Parts: sequence; C-alpha cells; structure tokens
Amino acid sequence: MSFPTPTRAGRASGLAGWQQQYETLRMSAAQAAELDHNLHMLGLKTDNLIEMTYADRKRVHHLKYYTWVEQQGRDMHELNALWYDTEGTWDAVHAQAKDLDELINAFNEETGVLKNL
Repeated sequence: MSFPTPTRAGRASGLAGWQQQYETLRMSAAQAAELDHNLHMLGLKTDNLIEMTYADRKRVHHLKYYTWVEQQGRDMHELNALWYDTEGTWDAVHAQAKDLDELINAFNEETGVLKNL
C-alpha cells in the first residue's frame, strides 16, 4: 500500500496538522500508522548520524542540565549519575527490557493494534 506524503504545511503545524492530513486522505488509524512506519522507520538513513567522541558525548550530556535541573527540579547529583553511575542508571534501564517487552506485548494484545497490520 502506498500513500502520498503529507505536505510541509502539515508537518509544520504539528500533531493537529498530521491528523488533518490523515482525515483529508481518508485514512484509518491503521493506514496512518503504516504511513508513519514507512516514513519514519523504514525511511531511516545514516546521513544524520554521527559517531561521537568522548568530548561530543560529554557536551550532549551537559545539554541535559536545563531540562533535568531547571525544568524538572532534579538534583545535580541525579544528572551526574547519568554520566558516572551507569550501573545504577542506564544498565538498570536496559535490564528492564524483558519486562517492558512483556508490557508492550500485553498492551498490543489487549488493544488488538497489531491484528489488522
């Protein structure tokens, strides 16, 4: 199945714009999901990726200060734990993968979201 790509105006106007595009194209939710999957997952390329050095990764880490400390009111120690305490942060998140997969599968089964794809 192939669908026309929503216009730039639709992308610029955010979620409401996408919903309007789908309604204009008379797409079902499943068709819209298929379009999104084709555009944003199957259409991925490596031209926007960068292999980051230690200094690059550290610079990106420091960009989190505003969202973690100033917006969310987190402590600076929590932010630094993301960098220095990988066992207590990222490794712990990755260890949850099996449980998260089970929750996702249960949700998909309960909602039937994958049955018509």
